[in-house]
Amino acid sequence: MFALNDDKPSASGSENSDSDSDAGSDAKDDSKKEKSAKIGDTVKDGDFEFTVTKVEDGVDKVGDQYLEKEASGQFVIVHVTVKNVGEKADLFSDTEQKIIDVDGKEYDADSEAGVYIEDNQALLDNINPGNDAKVQLVFDVPDKVKLDSIKLAGNFGSDGVSVKLK
Repeated sequence: MFALNDDKPSASGSENSDSDSDAGSDAKDDSKKEKSAKIGDTVKDGDFEFTVTKVEDGVDKVGDQYLEKEASGQFVIVHVTVKNVGEKADLFSDTEQKIIDVDGKEYDADSEAGVYIEDNQALLDNINPGNDAKVQLVFDVPDKVKLDSIKLAGNFGSDGVSVKLK
């Protein structure tokens, strides 16, 4: 009985294990690729492609001498190119974007602060197919926070894609 288990089941079990581990390693490889995206890389979620081009941190206030907003902690401004790769115009919203610290805490974009940045296209912008928008996502985070990544979402309710910020 022991020999039978060694011959047939282990051979077929071994083949299944190899197939499963190959599939598992492919899934892990895909997951690592997604997790390892960094500034300058292009990532896709839904009908949008995103490229984080620059990150500014330690910003005390945004705006000009007439209209401005001060940060509760510090503003972190993430510059992103958003391209519509879909077949129809689609809405991009800063409210779906999150910044994540090294402890896994998620922070929402500050839409009001985004209004004070000149030429910012981050506010509920409809982007036509093939076009892109250069947006500045503004986050008000604690002064001493250590940031890890940004989660960029192409659609409301999407899980989004992650880009490392350092």
